[in-house]
Amino acid sequence: MDKESLPNNLTQGEPVSMRPTDSADQNFAAIYRMLTAVFAGLLLVNLGLWFLLSWQTRQVRAQLAQNRQAIARYHQVEEPVVKEVLNKLESFGLQNRDYQPLLQKYPGLFPRFQPTGAGAAPRTSASPAASPSTQPAPISK
Repeated sequence: MDKESLPNNLTQGEPVSMRPTDSADQNFAAIYRMLTAVFAGLLLVNLGLWFLLSWQTRQVRAQLAQNRQAIARYHQVEEPVVKEVLNKLESFGLQNRDYQPLLQKYPGLFPRFQPTGAGAAPRTSASPAASPSTQPAPISK
């Protein structure tokens, strides 16, 4: 490298300035503004999501309280009425044989009216028949 290709201040022995040029200052300021805008946007999005989730939490808690009241009312008022009606239907089915096929359509509600096949053990609600798939396999040693 010869002396003619170097800038003037390097050839005269003057110290080199480490001060960035104006274009570098402008680039830095632009990047700084962009990052500030991005962080401000992230902050606004974060606050918006926080407010949305807190609003939804309040709504769900209010609905949960209403649902608990409805369930309590069902257990106190409506469930005994339903059980009474089912018991009356079952006693009516025991007295009237022509009504029994209708009750056999609903095995979960009226277990007494389950049809039993030839040779099949009668099913009761207290001891359901165990299927082969529910029996444990024998342990081999």
